[in-house]
Amino acid sequence: MLNRSAGRRPDDEPSLSALLATLIGQIAALVRGEIRLAKAEAAAKVRQALRAGLAFLIALLIFYAGFLVLLAACVMGLARLLPAGWGEPWVAAFIVSGIVLLIGFAMLAKAYNDLSLRAFALDRTINSLDADADLMKDRFKGAS
Repeated sequence: MLNRSAGRRPDDEPSLSALLATLIGQIAALVRGEIRLAKAEAAAKVRQALRAGLAFLIALLIFYAGFLVLLAACVMGLARLLPAGWGEPWVAAFIVSGIVLLIGFAMLAKAYNDLSLRAFALDRTINSLDADADLMKDRFKGAS
């Protein structure tokens, strides 16, 4: 076995600055490698999200097409159920579209109300901060 201190010259051992430079170089290489890995992983996740988004969009389009066919069936069925003078297909289409538009308007109004700025106000936080401010005022009044 070799004794590290025996038979070695001081010139054989790297200096502290050389060791630090090597360490910094290795840390920098490690960080660069981690950044490359993160970029590659993020790119893969973006591709995965785009594929999933495209599949979702296609599914929505197919669903929409099915919904339109269902509405057409409702129009045709309603045209058969209406009394003789009202049994024109355009009357049934008008009734079905009116119902669909009312439902859509109601949903749109609710969504608009839910997205209003007032709906996103931090009421509990504001009330809590007001209560904290009142408490601090009371404490400072008592201290003076």
